[in-house]
Amino acid sequence: MPRTRKPLELSPRAAREYHAELEYIAADDPHAAGLVFSRVERTLDLIERNPEIGTPGRLPGTREWPVARTSLTVIYRLRPTKIQVARILHQRRKFP
Repeated sequence: MPRTRKPLELSPRAAREYHAELEYIAADDPHAAGLVFSRVERTLDLIERNPEIGTPGRLPGTREWPVARTSLTVIYRLRPTKIQVARILHQRRKFP
């Protein structure tokens, strides 16, 4: 029996952080921003297909998964009907 995929949803904060990172990178190197975009999108798809893949997060109820070959980490929560991305955070930023 095939698994049912839960939809993945970015919180407003995660969406702002994601766009800000892409804009920051694009100001210096639009090509690099495109690469980061592709890597984040692949990571989000991976999480959507395998929600348990992340390690238990630093905050209760969260999971974390680094985006390969970037300095970003996706922080998310598994909800009954969806996967909620709470943050897309640069790894040098203080968290939590």
